[in-house]
Amino acid sequence: MKNYNKFAEFYDSVYVGTQGDLEFYLKQAKKTKGKVLEIACGTGRVLLCLLKNGVDIEGIDISPKMLDVLNRKAQVMGLAPTVWKADMQNFNAHKKYNLIIVPYRAFNHVESSEDQIKTLKNFKEHLKKGGKLIINFFYPNFTVMAKRNLGIKTKKQVVWIKGIKYLNQEQTHYEPINQLIHATSFLTDTKGQVYKKLQIQLCYIYKKEFELLLKMAGFKIWTVYGGFKGEKLKDEKQEMIWIIKK
Repeated sequence: MKNYNKFAEFYDSVYVGTQGDLEFYLKQAKKTKGKVLEIACGTGRVLLCLLKNGVDIEGIDISPKMLDVLNRKAQVMGLAPTVWKADMQNFNAHKKYNLIIVPYRAFNHVESSEDQIKTLKNFKEHLKKGGKLIINFFYPNFTVMAKRNLGIKTKKQVVWIKGIKYLNQEQTHYEPINQLIHATSFLTDTKGQVYKKLQIQLCYIYKKEFELLLKMAGFKIWTVYGGFKGEKLKDEKQEMIWIIKK
């Protein structure tokens, strides 16, 4: 699992979340009541929104520079978040939570089955009895994999960094045997010169596979949806939303 130190300052400009996730996690946190922990809180896109809206939330992230960005943003907003550097696989918060959230496909950074089970067990250990774990990640799409493995750079969006305009393009390679995704974002200036190259590696997980991982971690009760509005999961273009109960 890699951290984001190298491009913490650019993260908010390039990665803007999944449509509808902020509203969803805020609603779930308000409904749950009690203490909330966000895993891989990064620069605080979700955590600061929830904190601003009265949620008793804390957060961990493996990247100190991402947390630096979060704290700077919090200071501007007049907020005082409780966040600390930790690895989701083996952190110990010395307390239990009513709700643990893992937004924006953060769980996909855990690459091996052994580490995935270890991480889920750690989440379970930090949940109060009757508490919930909510995780979202994409369903592996064979059509997208085939197209992107051609090595073509796909045009994503125009981004602004410190008042300067850049084009963000992404090149993705899928490694089917190990279920890994190697993605590189190229930020180019108006002259086509590469300003920054951002590389990440993720795993991809299938529905039945994740159900087995949950069972191995000791969970027994869960529901999976195909979107943040509670849509039924029925095709590979959807986002999987897992609500897991201890």
